[in-house]
Amino acid sequence: MFAITLKVILAFVLTAIPFAFHLWVKPRQASSTKWGNLYSVLSAIYERMKHSDNARKFFIHVFLIVLLFVQYVDFEAANAANLLSNELAQGRVTMAGQIVNVADLSLLDNMFDSGEEIADYFYPFQTPIFLSVGCLMVVSLMFYYRISDKVLSFLHGNNMAFSLVAQTVIFVMAGHCGQYLCAAETVFIILMAAAVYPDKTGEGVPGGRKGIEYSKKEELFWKNAERKAA
Repeated sequence: MFAITLKVILAFVLTAIPFAFHLWVKPRQASSTKWGNLYSVLSAIYERMKHSDNARKFFIHVFLIVLLFVQYVDFEAANAANLLSNELAQGRVTMAGQIVNVADLSLLDNMFDSGEEIADYFYPFQTPIFLSVGCLMVVSLMFYYRISDKVLSFLHGNNMAFSLVAQTVIFVMAGHCGQYLCAAETVFIILMAAAVYPDKTGEGVPGGRKGIEYSKKEELFWKNAERKAA
């Protein structure tokens, strides 16, 4: 039951993050020190990501941790829902008792008249195995920096593609009575990461600082100076 509850909470939290930032954090960054410091830190990371490969890799690592956490919560919730629905639908609590405590079982008995109704209640949490494997394959591909960098950069710079993928999330979320929520959350997290993933300006150098650019004449001048000094 804990994993199922956590999955519901996680879905609401992920949905609320973009709205919380634009409606709560950003308007208060000038008037509140706490929110102002948070906004300054995020802005500093954003600026470093424009020039530093290390900063971009750090962002992608955090992004992957969030994706893996979502996959893990969905797996645990699906496992608990499958066991509970099967056991309770048949009137047995032997295996279900290992997942939920007596209070949870009593609550389920009071909420529903039959085991079949309980099985229907847990149906949206039973993620199909092919969908879990597909989401895991997508996350595995994102571990390659070049792939994740190209995907996030493409979605960030292409408004049409971003909008089409966002519309797809809405349809996937309601697919199969909620069983495709894991796929919708995975794509939604990718979209959130792409929305704040900046275009790269200049080559990545240590510390995220942009290298000094020289013209061809200046390069020839310094090369001749080095030869004369040698």
